[in-house]
Amino acid sequence: MLEADKFRDFWHAKAGQGAAKLDWQATWRNWCRTAFAVRPSAQPINTGRASWDEQRAKRQADTRALMERMGLTSGAMQ
Repeated sequence: MLEADKFRDFWHAKAGQGAAKLDWQATWRNWCRTAFAVRPSAQPINTGRASWDEQRAKRQADTRALMERMGLTSGAMQ
């Protein structure tokens, strides 16, 4: 569906004070800015095995860093 169709349908269905606009061109520009803005929620979410592997790698790196600060060798973690 075209964005103009969504805009038209939304505003035709809206009633009362919320539908009264002084500047329809500005309303349209704001609609387009919102519709075409890149939202974080629109970005792919990394789920599943890759996410688990990344968390595991971070825990291992944190453990290695802690062992090095304590003067212990981290040969078993490599």
